[in-house]
Amino acid sequence: MSNFTWVAEELNKLLKPLLEPLYLKIKENTESLEDLNFIPIASIKNDNVIPTKYLSSGTKQILVKTVPLFYIKPENSIILIDEPENSLYPDVQKNFIEFIVKETWHEKANCQFFFATHSPTIASSFDPWEIFELKFDENTGKVEIENYLKSKERDVNNYKFYPKYLRWDSILTKIFDLERDGALEREQSLEELAYLDEKIIYLKENNKKDELEKTVKKYKKIADKLAWKINKNL
Repeated sequence: MSNFTWVAEELNKLLKPLLEPLYLKIKENTESLEDLNFIPIASIKNDNVIPTKYLSSGTKQILVKTVPLFYIKPENSIILIDEPENSLYPDVQKNFIEFIVKETWHEKANCQFFFATHSPTIASSFDPWEIFELKFDENTGKVEIENYLKSKERDVNNYKFYPKYLRWDSILTKIFDLERDGALEREQSLEELAYLDEKIIYLKENNKKDELEKTVKKYKKIADKLAWKINKNL
């Protein structure tokens, strides 16, 4: 077994949790010189190697952020990873963070990770005392750290927000300070839906069947766009 084949086997074993959901693997039995210029990624389906130029940017991100750690095998180190969500689907983002935090790369590595991110999915992987949010203060012109404590006392039960328990949209509004949890069109449609809901009640009580039918049809059309659960009694 060549040294490269051994490395490929070890890498494949290590990255299997991340690559397998993408139907990819690291091809282990690779001996040709031209293949040594890059890590050979193959399709699980047919075992064919995929040229680097055809790999998705998400797959490349996984390799770029994990393979160096595999080779370096850091000890007692602080590891900084910028934008771990780049080009990754939300479910892969969460799996990636869980994988890289759990993976010690070797026994007793004792490493600490810092992730710089704008992703609510990744923010939900951490407890509030693990999050440091930097915000620009327009009054002082300085960047300051947001304080999530209810009071000055530092205690696990004294935080305003617990990202692991929040919905993604709540993280965006409460942690990332977005003014609304969706596009303006969603907000306007929700308001119209509430109005139509009241109107349907009124039309039913006053037995206005023709107008009721048109209103229910309009209600269902808007509700469908919002992926809203429609009342079966309509």
